[in-house]
Amino acid sequence: MNSAYRALARVTAAHSTATLNDASSCRFNGSSKTGELIGTPLVAGPRKVVCDRLDEDGIQSFRASHDGYQSRYGLVHQRELSLSHDGSVLDGRDRISRPGGAPAKGDRDHVTIRFHLHPDVSLYRDEADRYVLTGTSADTWVFTSSLKEIAAEESLFFAGIAGPQKTTQLVMSFKAADMPEVKWRFTRTAIGQIAPAPQQSAED
Repeated sequence: MNSAYRALARVTAAHSTATLNDASSCRFNGSSKTGELIGTPLVAGPRKVVCDRLDEDGIQSFRASHDGYQSRYGLVHQRELSLSHDGSVLDGRDRISRPGGAPAKGDRDHVTIRFHLHPDVSLYRDEADRYVLTGTSADTWVFTSSLKEIAAEESLFFAGIAGPQKTTQLVMSFKAADMPEVKWRFTRTAIGQIAPAPQQSAED
C-alpha cells in the first residue's frame, strides 16, 4: 500500500466506529521529513481506554470507551457489543457523552457511525426498507437501527492483496446532543424472517 492510502487507512473514518465532527480520534505527524525516517508516528490520541466484560447467560458482551475526542470536544465515545449464544444476533450501542456520562450540550457536535462492508458483500433494501447484506456463499444478515435514517455510501477496502478496492459503507449521522445513544443490530436470518429493529427504551 502506498503512503497516501496508508494515511487514509489510519484515520477513524476508515474504520467501523463512530467519528466526531469528521475528525480522527488520533492525530499523526504528517511531516515529509519525519515520514522519510519513521513514517507517520502517532502524536495524539486516546489516553484512557476502558473495557469491561458484561457476559450473561447465553450472551457474550462487553463495553469499551475511549477519550480520544475529550481534549478537543469534551466528549467520550462508548460502545457496547452483545453477541447471542448462537452467533446469529450482534447488538450494538454507541454513546457520545461528556466524561461521567452527562449528555452533550449545544448543537455543534456531529456524530457519524460507519460500518464498512467487504467488497464481496452485496447490499440491498428489502420490502420493509431494511438493509440486507449477502455474500456469494455466506449467510444473509439484516442491519437495523433505532436511528431511522441510514445511508449507503461509497467506501474503500484497504486490505486487498491487489490494493484498495471500491466497496460500500452503511452510515448513520446525527447531532450528539439530539441523540446521546444509538442502538443497532446485525441479524443473521433467512429472507422473510427478519427480526425487528432495536428500539430506544424509555430511559434512553
